[in-house]
Amino acid sequence: MHAQAEADRVEDDQDRLVLTQLTVDRWPDPVLWIRPSGRIVYVNDNACETLGYSREELLSKRITDLDPDFAEEDLSRRWAKLAEMKSRTFEARLRAKDGVLLPMEVRANHVEHEGREFDVCILRDLTPRREAQERFQEMAELLPEVIFEVDLDLNLTYVNRRGFELFGYTREELQQGLSGLDVIAPRDRDRARANLERRLVGQEPGALEYQAMRKDGTTFPVLFHAGPIMRQGEMVGLRGILMDVSERKKLEEELRLAQRMESIGRLSGGVAHDLNNLLSPILGYGEMLQAEFGPDDERRESVEEIVRAAERARDLVRQLLAFSRQQTLEVKPLDLNALATGFERLLRRTIRENIRVKMELASELPTIRADRGQVEQVIMNLAVNAQDAMPDGGELVLKTALVELDAAFVEAHRGAVEGPHVLLAVSDTGCGMEEEVLEKIFEPFFTTKSAGTGLGLATVYGIVKQHGGSIWVSSEPGKGTTVSCYFPVAHVAPEKGTSRRPRDEREAKGTGTIMVVEDEPAVRKLAVTALKRQGYTVLSAGSGADCLEALEDHQGPLDLVLTDVVLPGMDGRSLLDEVRKAHPDVSAVFMSGYSEEVITHHGVLEEGIDFVQKPFSIRYLTQRVREAVQGGR
Repeated sequence: MHAQAEADRVEDDQDRLVLTQLTVDRWPDPVLWIRPSGRIVYVNDNACETLGYSREELLSKRITDLDPDFAEEDLSRRWAKLAEMKSRTFEARLRAKDGVLLPMEVRANHVEHEGREFDVCILRDLTPRREAQERFQEMAELLPEVIFEVDLDLNLTYVNRRGFELFGYTREELQQGLSGLDVIAPRDRDRARANLERRLVGQEPGALEYQAMRKDGTTFPVLFHAGPIMRQGEMVGLRGILMDVSERKKLEEELRLAQRMESIGRLSGGVAHDLNNLLSPILGYGEMLQAEFGPDDERRESVEEIVRAAERARDLVRQLLAFSRQQTLEVKPLDLNALATGFERLLRRTIRENIRVKMELASELPTIRADRGQVEQVIMNLAVNAQDAMPDGGELVLKTALVELDAAFVEAHRGAVEGPHVLLAVSDTGCGMEEEVLEKIFEPFFTTKSAGTGLGLATVYGIVKQHGGSIWVSSEPGKGTTVSCYFPVAHVAPEKGTSRRPRDEREAKGTGTIMVVEDEPAVRKLAVTALKRQGYTVLSAGSGADCLEALEDHQGPLDLVLTDVVLPGMDGRSLLDEVRKAHPDVSAVFMSGYSEEVITHHGVLEEGIDFVQKPFSIRYLTQRVREAVQGGR
């Protein structure tokens, strides 16, 4: 029995040996068995195929014949180290029969059997991995973001082309031991170091934002994210991405500013509408009282102060409407050169004597479509601002030019539109502005002056934008400021003459019947009183329904409907359509405290519409009514 058991054991050992050899021979990776002397004593089929040698050729070689980096004098030291560690993984280059050096990952295990020692080396060809790495680097070099790698000491080991372009370093400077923290602004370095160290111990803090720093010291915001680089199951560094978010931050700030200005604009428009209804009777009745008191009446001065205060309040309300782009525009073809030439005398009288006014007007300037009064307000506001920037005197330049805004300009100036534009620029040689001030220059109620509303440039901004144009400011401390307004070219001939100027209210009295429709009782009463004093027969109503009901009982002719745009239950335009069913030839004048789509398109009056902006003066109201009545006859 004992002899049989021994025979079985020997047979089992032989089977295991055969099976082991078959397994190793067919192993998908090259396998080499090496003795302490470096002699190769066993190779599998894959080793022969990979290296290009026959089995006999490989078994006649030593490992130092295949590995050019394996020095003979290192053999005993490496053997002793592997015998101590039992297992080790490293990278090596093995020379194939055709002379090509193949990158290999070597997993070496120290084996002892019956007093003999072997190194069993399983090889893995790293060529596919190296090719993948090369493809990665080729793609990384093309990416618009910064790709980087750092070692465990946070030294940069790789940066793609975008990184060098963005930060201003050279590849040689990278090779001199540039740290990953060198590209972070000093104020954020401790936070960045802590973040990187957390990642090195396996934590994932997520993407974080830092202030990065270029070689020249300038800073900009970046979004940072990194993950581990693993080699043989061990972390050897971090690989990550840096995204320049300057443009995104700028867009976010522009969006916040636009939302803030839109909110203020809605509020301003609503407040302005209510104030206009309050100011109309103050201004109107004040004018009536002025007419009743003679020049020597001691009460006249008090009334004049009331009217002046109401006019200042009216101008402030109009600024609010212009800023909120709810000012109703009477748009006509306009020659900016002609306007600027006519405005020059007023500028020279308005601006202090120690400031030189210079006009630089282009020849053969095309027309724009604009509201003359609003463009005059733009020039005056910019001129006053320029004057304030030159307390010790200087030069104010008003310039016009024909410019073509191209794609490059539009990309650099968000909100601009490509195409031909007429430039209106106002420059000064004053104190200039810091970057922090420039960023807020168009915000309403922002001012650097000790006194003022802070609505001047906000008003200019709103007017230019409502005309479909764009506006930009360039300035440096001590080097003056230029405000450039770009208006789209209209390609139409300008109308002759200037805007209408109301004549004296004491001209010939009016005749005819007028229906006044206004839901605000004080404004309605004012309009009725003023028109009756001019000799008109006046009917009145507080809503569209009341107007239609009153007209059913009216037997005579109807020459004009003077109606508010916004009425309870029915807007002014719809009311006019109903009235014209019974009185098809009736004329109309609309009143409003702000722009409404029922009579305008984006705040621009429709062709043929007569409009009175609240708060109105009695003189202006009666003049517009007289012209509308006469035009309808």
